[in-house]
Amino acid sequence: MPVTSDPPCHPEACKIQNCLLSNNYQQDKCEDAIANLYKCCAQFYVKNGDDARTDGCPMPSVLRRKLKDLNIQEPTR
Repeated sequence: MPVTSDPPCHPEACKIQNCLLSNNYQQDKCEDAIANLYKCCAQFYVKNGDDARTDGCPMPSVLRRKLKDLNIQEPTR
């Protein structure tokens, strides 16, 4: 996960856009790309703290809910 990209997790966000465009905006066909963005964002917040911000990631509270909804284990701090 490119947490070190500038901006962080930007490549994952772009992959979601490309996937949606390629699949006629059918979100269910892009679940892997979405999960990868959430995993990257979780690593970003572990590394930088909940006060950190990047355009490609939802707020930490929203991200935690999405990770839980998708049964994705949140990284340890």
